[in-house]
Amino acid sequence: MFSENKRKRYMRLLDLEEEELSLFLKRYNYYLKSKKELSPNIILNGLFILDDIRTKREKQKALRAKYKSRNKYIIKYRDEIIELYQQGFGFTRISKQLEVNHKIKVSRSSLYRYIKINNIKRETDGQS
Repeated sequence: MFSENKRKRYMRLLDLEEEELSLFLKRYNYYLKSKKELSPNIILNGLFILDDIRTKREKQKALRAKYKSRNKYIIKYRDEIIELYQQGFGFTRISKQLEVNHKIKVSRSSLYRYIKINNIKRETDGQS
């Protein structure tokens, strides 16, 4: 649709990342196609999509900031660590998974501290 330079320029201009720009373009295109005729007011009203995307990004940033650690690997793979822990994996197993999947070593004690300090709970299946 756009050249690489134009995409980068629009990303900078709209303060969006690559996937956010793609999502915005798809949603905005659908919105404009749903209208029978275009007017400046309709075009400007469609920019609520941009606000929605930015709001979601801010919520994600706030969630990421919630979980703190100084370990660069824990920060990088935090979503995977939390997901594995909530699936029932222990700290040793999570450490081995990270080593196999990403070729990094994170001690089980570091994982334990990260999980406990951030008060991350396992998901329950409703079984007691």
